Amino acid sequence: SVTSEWPVFKSEMAEVNWQVKEGAAAPAAYTYQLFGETEFSGQGTLDRLVDVTRLPADSTGLEIDLSSVVDRGQAFLYINALDSSDNVIGRMFYDIRVDDSNPEIDYDFLESPTAGGIFNSTAIEINDFLVEDYTRLKVRINGEEVSPNFEWHSFWGSDYDLAQHTLNFEQEGTQMVRFEVEDEAGNISRLDRRILIDATAPVIALEGPEAVETEEASYEVSGTVTDAQSLSSITINGDAVYMDSERANFGVSAAKSFSY
Repeated sequence: SVTSEWPVFKSEMAEVNWQVKEGAAAPAAYTYQLFGETEFSGQGTLDRLVDVTRLPADSTGLEIDLSSVVDRGQAFLYINALDSSDNVIGRMFYDIRVDDSNPEIDYDFLESPTAGGIFNSTAIEINDFLVEDYTRLKVRINGEEVSPNFEWHSFWGSDYDLAQHTLNFEQEGTQMVRFEVEDEAGNISRLDRRILIDATAPVIALEGPEAVETEEASYEVSGTVTDAQSLSSITINGDAVYMDSERANFGVSAAKSFSY
């Protein structure tokens, strides 16, 4: 019994199990053979890995050694059920794939979130998370499995595209978006994106009165701007009086005085 029409294992010891259908004759014995691709020849050439081997009647599974099968190669397992005269009364055939490669995350295609991105909402939009692999994929974001907007799968490969998804956080501050991708063989790729959620505006405190009447051609304004998460710049009448060019205020409280 397997969970896929094309079982996938790593190139190591793998377990295959079966059961006799209800009402079917009980086998007196089993035999099996194993073939596999030990190198890519372009011809689909298979080597005999295990010659005809006999198993007792009470067998419900066996371990097969796939360590010599090349990554992304095929293996073929043939199992015969025999009666007491060694006549074949049942057959099973497994077309097995071997996969030792981690899923490939397209880092450049991921539009959002960007590394070090700053968001003004606790609801973060994830756009265009694309993964390619040899087998079907499961994707978890911060531990929660997420279904794709588009998924394509064949014997030779899979594409997973999470075009749009909303991830909700409970509070502001520095957060981590953790992507985890697992294929059918158990190979895992991970991607972490550290972001900042800042939904609170800076506070401006002016020195002196809020309204001034003067006959002078100019007037000096001074004060302090404070922000709890990401004070980036201070501009007055379009002129920048402060710029956090080194992003030193990312995720930390800052207070900057100004005079103009």
